Amino acid sequence: MATKTVRIPLVGSLINRNVNPNSFATKDQIFVNCYPEVVQNAITGKGKVYLNKRPGFANGSALTGVVDGNFGSCVSSISGSPIGIVSFFNTSLTSTSVWDIDGTKIGGDIANTTYCYSLTETSISGVVTLVGIFSDSTTGAREAWYFPAGGAWTQITDADFPPNLGTPEPLIGAPVHLNGRMYVMTTNGKMWNSDLNSLANWTASAFNTAQSYPDGGVGLARYKDFIVAFGLYSVEFFQDVGLTPSPIVTIGNSVNRIGAITVGLGTASSIREVANTIYFIGTDVTTGQKGVYRINGFGAEKVSNPAIDKLLASDIITGIAGAATLHGLSHVVLWPGVNSYTYCVENNTWWILDIDGTEQIISFIGNDGNSYFCNSTATIKTIDATSPVYQDAGVAYTQTIQLENMDMGTQNDDIVAALDAIAA
Repeated sequence: MATKTVRIPLVGSLINRNVNPNSFATKDQIFVNCYPEVVQNAITGKGKVYLNKRPGFANGSALTGVVDGNFGSCVSSISGSPIGIVSFFNTSLTSTSVWDIDGTKIGGDIANTTYCYSLTETSISGVVTLVGIFSDSTTGAREAWYFPAGGAWTQITDADFPPNLGTPEPLIGAPVHLNGRMYVMTTNGKMWNSDLNSLANWTASAFNTAQSYPDGGVGLARYKDFIVAFGLYSVEFFQDVGLTPSPIVTIGNSVNRIGAITVGLGTASSIREVANTIYFIGTDVTTGQKGVYRINGFGAEKVSNPAIDKLLASDIITGIAGAATLHGLSHVVLWPGVNSYTYCVENNTWWILDIDGTEQIISFIGNDGNSYFCNSTATIKTIDATSPVYQDAGVAYTQTIQLENMDMGTQNDDIVAALDAIAA
């Protein structure tokens, strides 16, 4: 009988052929708490592939006066240097507060608000300013607040701000900031802009509309110096050409027939800026299939594989919790945050981030090479790139590698005489 030596690489991406999309079959390929890294030799052009166990986290101190995390998070310069910030519910459950990763509250409490849908940063006349979109604790309507460095949280109350109009136009998604103006989208697809160098002042006629297709608005994102308008069934690009009262116009031949999904209360955003581009969960109009996409040029490039698409189709994956750097590699973390399905940007592979099987990751952000996240407890957790540990808050966790069926290209019975593991 002829024998054959075969090297089985312990790397790859998720495969799921099970009828239940959230349960992997015994012969499917899965990677839990680990992901591949390709190291290329610049002289020979040859590469080696390593499988990294993801680093663990340390708990920060419990924050004062808060009981729960929610979804607003970003990297801000409000404290003088780039630092991650996250939003929490206050113990009253009728107000929120924003904290940096060192456990310092940013400004006072934001009164009569609950969920934080987004946190963004801008510069108004040279002053670093945070902007938060919150829900009103009484009405549930979305409203906007801003915090200039050294100032206080202030609600936008201008009568021409879309939610404050005589016939209110509800906000959707996160705002974007470009050339001294803030842009917000409303559910009817309008894109409203503030007055120049102001967040407080708005003009009733200062809007444009994403209307290449008759779909509602889902949200905005900034891609380089373009504003990207996401609808239910379209993606359209706009640029600032200095017109008034709305300075933006659509870019010809830039519309994609792939839209972004809407998310409900208690779900992270479906649109996220990561690694100098935009990732979003969207639907292909022609097929109805959901997928994870990223903007490439003026196109939408699909990065999800069939295993992830099945989870999206079943509404098991409903949003994007955030992004972080682990072992020098960029990762996009999907939501819900228990057994988070995660995409490694550099290697185009999917893996499962399993914190402990029960913790719900609310927000995930990277900063200065480290990664931070908050969960349903009032703590900020740190993954330190300079001193990686392989325990979560002092508790060991498991790395799981399950490879797909190895049939050697035939349907014949195969006998494995010996198996050697080669690992560093």
